[in-house]
Amino acid sequence: MTAMLRIVAGVDGSEYSLRALRWAVVEAGRHSAELLALTTWTALPPPIASPYVDVNKAMDRQDGASAAEQALQTAVANAIVGNPPIVVEIVATEGDPAKLLAEQSRHADLVAVGARGRGGIAGWLLGSVSQELLRHSFCPVAVVRSPDKDEVAAAEEILRSEWTRVVVGVDGSDYSKSALRWAAGEAKTHNAELTVASVWTPPPTVDPPYGNIAWGTDLEPQLQATVILQTTVEEVLGEDPGLVVRREVRGGNPARVLIDLSEGADALVVGARGHGGFVGMVLGSVSQHVAAHAATTVVVVR
Repeated sequence: MTAMLRIVAGVDGSEYSLRALRWAVVEAGRHSAELLALTTWTALPPPIASPYVDVNKAMDRQDGASAAEQALQTAVANAIVGNPPIVVEIVATEGDPAKLLAEQSRHADLVAVGARGRGGIAGWLLGSVSQELLRHSFCPVAVVRSPDKDEVAAAEEILRSEWTRVVVGVDGSDYSKSALRWAAGEAKTHNAELTVASVWTPPPTVDPPYGNIAWGTDLEPQLQATVILQTTVEEVLGEDPGLVVRREVRGGNPARVLIDLSEGADALVVGARGHGGFVGMVLGSVSQHVAAHAATTVVVVR
């Protein structure tokens, strides 16, 4: 079981972040963890601007802080309805959201954010902030989205504490081993099936008159990916992992393959970085790509 004592959720008032908050509430209840809900505001001309709540009419910092805290308290109260009781800490503070969430990640086991957020002056969790958090967080980051296409409509749905399937990508790197360890722990916690994927990239092909150049065959990178999958699973999970494990070795673009495999899954887990080369995957670009484009929640593990 994944040991989680403290989960942090970033809230900006958007439906995406409110769903992330509800997701974090459910996970905190599942793990008996403490939840910290964080919102921010910034003093800018006009006097107060916030990507989290509408405080543009606030005239000073005190008004801005009060409006942000009140909005966050309401969001948390709505999120915990119908869920097991948990310890919740509410923080409404002035500052940059990515930096504040990254700082909170030093003392957390997981940070949950919405796939998108409000726009406007401070532009929260629209790419730049979420990508910065993925690069600088000290703990795993969950970018929460609904498996359904209409995320906003799905924001009000009742979230299940039980999952059915977790997908994780491995490439033999230490980061991917950490991702597998985290994914296996969550799969056990939720009594879910674990799909472990190793992706290989076909070597380039050359048309005549250069076709005689020895590029090797597709079998070599595929074999490497198979060996990586087998050795990584054995090293991290052992011979009897105590859960249902499905192994997938596929060729293609690593990010695209992982996104396809995660269709209908409850979570896609990747390492923050990984190896290079034909069989290499979950490099920074891949982990950030799947976090931005997967149809389900993506957890990036360090």
